Amino acid sequence: SNVVSSIESKSLRDHGSHGLYLTFAKRWEEAEAALRTALSLDQESALLRYWLANALMQESVYSLADEVRDEVRDLLCEACCLPDSVPDAFLTLERLYEEESDRLSLLRHVLEQHPDSVDIRYRLVRRLVFAGDFDEAEEVVAPLLVADEMRPDYLWTAFQIEARRGNHAAALPWVDRLIEHQLSSDEGSQFAGLHQIRGELLIQLGRPAEAAVSFRREINIKHQIDQILPIFGLAMAALCSDDIE
Repeated sequence: SNVVSSIESKSLRDHGSHGLYLTFAKRWEEAEAALRTALSLDQESALLRYWLANALMQESVYSLADEVRDEVRDLLCEACCLPDSVPDAFLTLERLYEEESDRLSLLRHVLEQHPDSVDIRYRLVRRLVFAGDFDEAEEVVAPLLVADEMRPDYLWTAFQIEARRGNHAAALPWVDRLIEHQLSSDEGSQFAGLHQIRGELLIQLGRPAEAAVSFRREINIKHQIDQILPIFGLAMAALCSDDIE
């Protein structure tokens, strides 16, 4: 009995690991076969269900045949209900939902189960901002804004929340933090036009002289063909103040 259990355990590991390798190698049919074999040996594995769902999707949730989509959804739903569920299974399942309310319900539920998952928390924040639920988005994003590993995406989202509320004064500090991060990072910024955005906020706040400084900084870092917006912003600042040349 112990020998049989040992052989089955090794076979499970071999098929599961091989299936994962084949998935990374995009050898989808072979990966599916290996993972189905592994799952037949361990029918309570959430991780194997998640891997098999990925092999069936072949990196796309948008071009699946109906029967494949149904099986993928069933595999992910089962994976999410098992004790060893992984956050990525919930995130993949969320992409299969078409109704925004269903997506939000799922993400709220999974965040309760995995409160330390930054990926789930951030995905929920993005969906809430898209849905216009800025109060809940502000509450959910708060822990990310004090995390040890600060990602500029979090700062950008905090800015978007306040900007879409029309709260220009509250949005400005987040842009300043993004610019500070951009200056201190060797990787550059994925968010273009931060000085332009800062200048536009300052115009809204009735601070044209400061806005002009931001627009000039944007002009200095833009190629000539991309200077139209900051030049227009500088002209707007000049119209709002007699002290700007």
